Amino acid sequence: MLPILAVVGPWNRRLVTPLSARETVSIEPVEVRRMPEQKRLAMEWADGAETVYDYSLLRGYCPCAGCQGHLVREIEYKPPRTPVDLFLIEPVGNYALSFLFSDGHHTGIYRFEFLRTLEQREQRRQERLRAASGAKPTG
Repeated sequence: MLPILAVVGPWNRRLVTPLSARETVSIEPVEVRRMPEQKRLAMEWADGAETVYDYSLLRGYCPCAGCQGHLVREIEYKPPRTPVDLFLIEPVGNYALSFLFSDGHHTGIYRFEFLRTLEQREQRRQERLRAASGAKPTG
């Protein structure tokens, strides 16, 4: 069971069922948790890993055609125009989540595979920004 906590309250719903033998367990979330005080979303994955996303990061990486265009090859970060809150989390089939943000945006479908790799995607973006500015890499 994958509990999702949203403004409307907590509920349990089975979101993830294997589609094929090719699917890996690591991309199946077992828990999705809003952290409204920090404006973050935490996801625990079936392999025990946990990722935490700022609401603004999720909004900035919205994969919908309205945000990214229709012929996008790589989803780009586009910072939200105003600070955002996350009002609602909804399952999309057994493969993705949809979010309702405080700016009214709700059309992005965030596949589990995309969410699982979002942390690394953002790290690469930050490294490119540092390299472009001439800053030394961290870590």
